[in-house]
Amino acid sequence: MRRKLLPIIFLLLTPVLLFSGCEQAEIPVAKSEGNLAETTQTAEPSMAASQQQAPQKPAFENYIELGDLAALRKRGRLRLLSLRGPLESALPREGLPMNEWRQLAQKFAHSRGLRPQWVYVDNFAELIPALIEGRGDVIATNFSRTEERKALLAFTRPLEYVSELLITRRATDIQDQPLQVALRRGSAFAETLSQGAATQSYEVTYLDGSVDNETLLGAISAGQYPATIIDSNLAEALLPAYPQLVSSAELNSRRAIAWAVRRDSTVLRRELNEFFTAELVLASQNRKQPLRNWLEVKESGTLRVLTRNHPASYFIWRGELMGFDYDLLKKFARDHKLRLSMVVPDPDMDLAEALQAGMGDMVAASLTITEARRQQGLEVSRPYMKQHFGQFHAAIAP
Repeated sequence: MRRKLLPIIFLLLTPVLLFSGCEQAEIPVAKSEGNLAETTQTAEPSMAASQQQAPQKPAFENYIELGDLAALRKRGRLRLLSLRGPLESALPREGLPMNEWRQLAQKFAHSRGLRPQWVYVDNFAELIPALIEGRGDVIATNFSRTEERKALLAFTRPLEYVSELLITRRATDIQDQPLQVALRRGSAFAETLSQGAATQSYEVTYLDGSVDNETLLGAISAGQYPATIIDSNLAEALLPAYPQLVSSAELNSRRAIAWAVRRDSTVLRRELNEFFTAELVLASQNRKQPLRNWLEVKESGTLRVLTRNHPASYFIWRGELMGFDYDLLKKFARDHKLRLSMVVPDPDMDLAEALQAGMGDMVAASLTITEARRQQGLEVSRPYMKQHFGQFHAAIAP
């Protein structure tokens, strides 16, 4: 009889073991595979164990569509063009503009009754042909508006303005003639160098294939190339991880970051501009009120949740964001008509400190309540999961 009970006991304990662990635990992230037509599917994520047992969804098959918004509504999808990179293979990092662009694009699609469908290309040189040829509907990434690109595409209103920064190792003499600069093929920086070469000569080395910003900065740090150029909004988020690198504003170049559609997609462009105007007003209000109560959260339209990369909270698997805490908060946000923004602070920053600093509106990271955490001033929810050593709660600032 005892032997017959063992399999049953094992099955009952499996969910508990799955969600056990401290909040700092990390898991390997999945790597995306594929080519130009690769996309991520928009799906309701569930717990990792059930996802692993679920049958695979059929891969999205791209198509040619050159129409405006009315044609897209007949299709039911908005195809969002972006660069293949860390967003498909790792958790979004707080501070990177691509994460905000991704959420903004998906929110726009849903607001217009469309399903967001990401279509990835390897480099900037492939973005414009993919849009013009009808393999995507919007270029939705950190995309500089240049005169050359304006002749081919219709740009939205600027999302922000950035400076183009020259990045080198600290020991590099940028006055060396010519200075070798590694750039991803198709980037707007080559145009900047050709226009600003009066006092400095540059030799451009073009990089083909899928090269993300972190890989490029790593190559500069390792001495593979003397220099590169990145936008200031990316440098602000990425350079702290590369203390041996330094940025210079020597190029004296400032550009608008905007999204692009086909030149005859006038309705889609107008709808995007109206949406951006409303969203940027809300974002400005949020920055002025970092510590918010529930009414202010509702008025802002965004719930900011502090969490950790952990299988019980928030992680990515086969290109899909999921996790027990993430699933609960996603449903909660949907029920209250809020946009969910997951914020993952640096590992050395305490979640309670991040909450008090206004980095988020609540903490959801499978926390167990201790006396030390109570002394930090956290207000906790009722338990939503029980373990043999304690209970899990969500937390908010008092």
